[in-house]
Amino acid sequence: MENEENQGLLAESYSSSEIPSRNVRTSSPKEERQYWIDALRILASYMVVLVHSSSYAIFEVPLFTFNWYGLMFWDAMSRTCVPLFIMISGILFLNPEKEISISKIYKKYISRIAKTLIFWNIFYATIVKYQVNAFNTEYKWDSNVIYDFFSDVVYGKFHMWYLYMCIGLYMVTPLLRAITKDKKIMSYFVILSMTTVQALPFIFNIMNNFKSRSQENIFSNLLGKLAIFLVAGYTCQYVLGYYLSKVEIKNKFLLFLIYVAGIMLLIFTYVIKIIFSILKQKEVTEFGDYNSLNVSVTAIIIFIFFKHTGSKILKKLLNIKGFKFLLLKISQLSFGIYLIHVFYFELFRRLNFNSYSFNSLIFSPIHAFIIWTCSLITISILQYVPYVKNYI
Repeated sequence: MENEENQGLLAESYSSSEIPSRNVRTSSPKEERQYWIDALRILASYMVVLVHSSSYAIFEVPLFTFNWYGLMFWDAMSRTCVPLFIMISGILFLNPEKEISISKIYKKYISRIAKTLIFWNIFYATIVKYQVNAFNTEYKWDSNVIYDFFSDVVYGKFHMWYLYMCIGLYMVTPLLRAITKDKKIMSYFVILSMTTVQALPFIFNIMNNFKSRSQENIFSNLLGKLAIFLVAGYTCQYVLGYYLSKVEIKNKFLLFLIYVAGIMLLIFTYVIKIIFSILKQKEVTEFGDYNSLNVSVTAIIIFIFFKHTGSKILKKLLNIKGFKFLLLKISQLSFGIYLIHVFYFELFRRLNFNSYSFNSLIFSPIHAFIIWTCSLITISILQYVPYVKNYI
C-alpha cells in the first residue's frame, strides 16, 4: 500500500527541483525514493501516540503535581506530529509536475478517505464505545442510542479530525498546485499565511495571557475582519512541505544554528505553557496548537534535519540487511497505526494502565511506545484480512 492516498501518513516521496538562494542549492532533478520521508513519517506516527497519551492524561492528574509537569513536557515535545504529516503531504500532492486531476482527487483520494472515515467511525461508535468503554460508563438503551450512534459516525472519535481536515486539503489542492507553479507566488503565500495564521495570533496570545480575557483585543479583532480565509487553516504547512522539499542547505554552520534553534523552541514550548499555566492557575493550551508559530517552526526544523542530516545517516543504515524492508514496511503501516492507536489508548485506560501510572516523565514515552507497538502489530495482521485491509 505504498501510495499517496493517505496524505502525510503514506505519501510516497519524490525528488525536488530548484529554488535559488544564498547557502541553498537544489537537489537532483532525478526522481528517486527519499527514505528520510519514510523515517520522518514513522517518527511522526509515534509522536501522535505520545501527544495523545500525554495531553489527554493531563486532565486526569492534579495541576502542578510532578506527574502533571511530566505530562506537560511530553505533550510539548510531541506537538509537531500533525504539522509534519501535513508537510509530508505537500511534497507529493503539490508537485505541479505530477498530473493530479480534480476528477482523480475526488474519485480516488477523497472517496477513499470518506470510506475509511465511515468504517473507523462505526468501529469507535460501537466496539470501542460500548465494549471497551474506557470510563466504564453506564449507557441507557433507549431511543437516544440511535441518535448517538449516527452522531458518533458523523463526527467520529477525537483523532479522526485529521481525516476530515485531509479531505479539506484535497479539495483545495488544485488551487494550491496553481500557486506552487510560480516560485514567487508560492513564497508570498507562505509569508502571508505564516504571518496571519501563526505569527500575529502568537503575539496576540501572549498579549491575552498578560491581561484579563474580558478585555477586547483590538488587534486580534482587526485581523479577523480582514477575513483572509484563503491562507487560513493548515494550507501554510501543506505548501511549506513542498517548498522545503525543493531546497537543500549546504552551509553546515547554518544547519547547526537551525538545529540549535529547534532544540530551544522545543524547550520554549514547554516553558511558556508552564509559565502561563501557573499565572492563570489552569492549563494554558494556546501555545501547543498545531498552528502555533513555535510548534510550526519547530516542525520546519525537524523537517530540515531529516532532509539534510537524517538522509545521510539513513544512507549508512540502509546498507544493513533488512533495514530498508523494515523502514518501508513500518512507514506503509503508519496510516493504520494512526487509525487504531486510540483503541489501545482507551483499552489501557479501562485497565488503569495510563501514562501517569508511574513517574510520567519517564513512563509517558514508554506508555506511548507500547501503544504504538501494539497498533503496529495489529495493523500488520489486519492488512491481510479481507475487506478490513481496504480501510487501513
